[in-house]
Amino acid sequence: MSGHASTLGGIRSGRDRRRRLFGVMFAVLCGAATLVGVASLAVLLWDLAADGERVRRLIAEARALGVRVSLFMDPMPQAMAAARAVGADRVELYTEGYATAYGTAQEEAVLGRYVEAARAAQAAGLEVNAGHDLNRDNLTHFLRCVPGVREVSIGHALIADALELGYAATVRAYLQCIAEAAGGAGR
Repeated sequence: MSGHASTLGGIRSGRDRRRRLFGVMFAVLCGAATLVGVASLAVLLWDLAADGERVRRLIAEARALGVRVSLFMDPMPQAMAAARAVGADRVELYTEGYATAYGTAQEEAVLGRYVEAARAAQAAGLEVNAGHDLNRDNLTHFLRCVPGVREVSIGHALIADALELGYAATVRAYLQCIAEAAGGAGR
């Protein structure tokens, strides 16, 4: 932490617990973070028109600590340039919509929104991550179709699978999904 004392400045005063926690979290624990806008339990995504300046400050603080920043975003192509404008390095596309549509008549139309959002993100100079409700059933198809996905966040499904298959076998299974997507084998 001492290496970051000058960056954290007034955070040590204790007056702003959120900023202190933010600073400690980034200084000590991580080199990358996904910022999730939490206005309520129902709203997890950023409204950059309303929150842009606040998000810009958070990103600047994180980047000053050497942290790569991703914003958790809906697959809206028109929002990708705004994510870049506030300083994000990446976006993490919120994939619940895809997971819900997977295997239904709406799947390809919904997947098309992710394809367009990924292209728009890349055109804006952002890298693309994806996450939420991805699992061994839907991951390969998503990765095969959506261009340039660098990372996926898979938490609940991975742990649930690990309870059934064991941790090592589960990790191998997810790596196989990724390898199949890279090789084009897919569904």
